[in-house]
Amino acid sequence: MGSYGARLIFLLLIWTLPVVAQGQTEILLKSSDQLIPVGNQVHYLRDSAFLGIEEILNPDTQKKFAPYFQDTPNFGSTSDAYWLRLDFKKVDENDFYLQIGSAFIDSVALYQVSDGKVEDVQLTGDDLPFSSREIKVSNFLLPLKIEQGETQTYFLKVSTNQPFFFPLRVGTLQAFMEDNHHLDLIQGIYFGFMLLIILYNLFLYFSTREYIYLLYVAYVVCITWFMSTVYQYVFEFVWPENPALNKYAVISTAMTILTATFFTRAFLNTKQRAPILHQVSTLFIFLGLVIFVAMFTPYKIAALILAQATVFFMAVFFLVAGIVILKNGYLPAKYYLLAWGFLIFGFIGAILETINFLPVVYYFNYMQLGSAIEVTLLSFALADRINLYKKEREIAQADALIAAEEKAHFILQQNILLEEKVKERTLELSNSLMIIEEEKKKSDLLLLNILPYATAVELKETGKSILKYHASVSVLFTDFAGFSKIAETLDASELVGELDDIFRAFDEIVKKHGLEKIKTIGDAYMAAGGISGNDFHPINSVKAALEMQEFLDEKFKVIIGEKWQMRCGIHTGPVTAGVVGKDKFAFDIWGSTVNLASRMESNSVPGKVNVSEATYQLVKDVFYCIPRGKIEAKNLGKVNMYFVDGKVTA
Repeated sequence: MGSYGARLIFLLLIWTLPVVAQGQTEILLKSSDQLIPVGNQVHYLRDSAFLGIEEILNPDTQKKFAPYFQDTPNFGSTSDAYWLRLDFKKVDENDFYLQIGSAFIDSVALYQVSDGKVEDVQLTGDDLPFSSREIKVSNFLLPLKIEQGETQTYFLKVSTNQPFFFPLRVGTLQAFMEDNHHLDLIQGIYFGFMLLIILYNLFLYFSTREYIYLLYVAYVVCITWFMSTVYQYVFEFVWPENPALNKYAVISTAMTILTATFFTRAFLNTKQRAPILHQVSTLFIFLGLVIFVAMFTPYKIAALILAQATVFFMAVFFLVAGIVILKNGYLPAKYYLLAWGFLIFGFIGAILETINFLPVVYYFNYMQLGSAIEVTLLSFALADRINLYKKEREIAQADALIAAEEKAHFILQQNILLEEKVKERTLELSNSLMIIEEEKKKSDLLLLNILPYATAVELKETGKSILKYHASVSVLFTDFAGFSKIAETLDASELVGELDDIFRAFDEIVKKHGLEKIKTIGDAYMAAGGISGNDFHPINSVKAALEMQEFLDEKFKVIIGEKWQMRCGIHTGPVTAGVVGKDKFAFDIWGSTVNLASRMESNSVPGKVNVSEATYQLVKDVFYCIPRGKIEAKNLGKVNMYFVDGKVTA
């Protein structure tokens, strides 16, 4: 029984040990010039609930961990987190590091666990500023804090909204630095080459002004931008302290889709050479815009999956389009087909790499190789296209030259015949035009004498005038006191002649002060200021009224008998102005302002200028005014009135 009991206790101890030790191989940390892939030596757990480390250390949870058999972990596109369990045994005194060989991991947490307790936590990821990384490299390098001879368990939690594919390797810092040196060399060659292509084609654009070069430059810029996000160079060198921008990395894919579509449509001239394919290609523009917009919504994973699918199908579609257009006889399409063929092979290589069908190449990816060959061949395609257009232009120019020479002789003969007729017709037209121009000047002058300039122009251009509202206009009314008695002393011709002299003088005064003459009715004269935009129309209207009074005083100061004495009234306010009817045009103004101005005139006295309260407020700083108080105005009640005594303030 004692032996049986001992065995039972031993088995119970085995079953109660942490599951960490069950079926998991220890990863030996020993010095080597090479970096060791450890992806196939880990256990993993998919975590859709985003568990904490305490829940992960629960024995029931650890039973759910499963072994991973591929060299490079690849979890597709998902918003779930993944936990990896690694057991390390350090047999060498050197310091070792764990590399997560992808720059796309949003959140990385490495927990060092001992006896079921967390001894240390290291946090990194592209959700944190680049400066927070202990080792400043584009991927993630985390120190393994293990003493020589120790065995240590680590739990690695990773999550991302980007492609979930990352090589997992361990090694010394020296091995990693040597490895990064090779990486930097290869990447420097690639990005330097892409920059050279961009600058070269940009130079060609400025030299030729062919917009297709600009489209090509935009496409290559977007591919280069996309590749720089793959290796996180933009994060490291452009916005290292703004990790939030990394969440929008797929925008570079959307822009690549858009620029590739626009470039292909222009290069292959699909609108003319393949109209149906041209219309179908609009779908990729739509999808590119959808992906772009989706990156600013919570559906970033869906946008990533859509971007991957769109890029692949777009490449295949444009390959088919190139074949169709090449069969139609467009020779530059052969370079285009080769270019897109290499790009598609690059995509296929990248996909096969992610599923571990092809070996992982740490220094570059297959898309880079495909894109580098593609842009080179597209440059040749552009050159071939330009050469083809050049030959076509030369042939067209030669044909045009022959046709031009044939026509030149015919035209020369016709010109001799036409020249004489042209001279005759020119003389006739010249005489007719002179007559028409003279008549036009007369009609324009007559129209401007009747109407304001703006209204006259409107009538000439449109045949009608739209009534216009003016917020502030000064309306001036005059008439003569005792006109009936004056009329009795003069015959009709003398009376009209006298009125004509006076109103002619008034016309000059009104014009001088920027007012518009509206009309005369019998002995009454009406003018308005502000219709043509004069901001000083209240002051100018008062000046004009005073000058009219001075004119009459001067004209009749030596006359014996009945003298012509004028009443004058001014009010400022809103009016509606324009021309009504279609025959015998007459410009007029309407509104309560006109009525009140008329009351100002009728309540004035001979020799005086009577102004309303509104006008007074606008001229009181320029003219001395005498308050008359409130005076009854017909149909308007009592209103304030003022006499202007003609004295201008200093």
